[in-house]
Amino acid sequence: MAGTCKEDQANKSDDYDAVVRRRNNKTGEISTDGFASVRNPVEHLYEEAQNPNEYHTPYLIHFGEIQLDTNQDQWTLRGISVFGDERDNLGRKATCVLDVVERRTESPDPVR
Repeated sequence: MAGTCKEDQANKSDDYDAVVRRRNNKTGEISTDGFASVRNPVEHLYEEAQNPNEYHTPYLIHFGEIQLDTNQDQWTLRGISVFGDERDNLGRKATCVLDVVERRTESPDPVR
């Protein structure tokens, strides 16, 4: 999935790629949840370093359980922004509009 995300209180959006389905290798269960990460992380970090006093879009948007028709070609998802490498560093409410670019029957990175 690929598209744009922004924190709900902000005017600035960015391009993101998303992983939203995962399979647990132990149970075989597939969950529809996941995250969207900024598409150009190196450029994103460089911009933050060059302009530390400006607003920057979040590095990740975390989604809880997704409850929508996953057969749609475009999804509008609500999540929580995450800054830096810490997943427990939850930020603000965010919205993503993502297009399905590829559908897989197997998850690329299973939960172990």
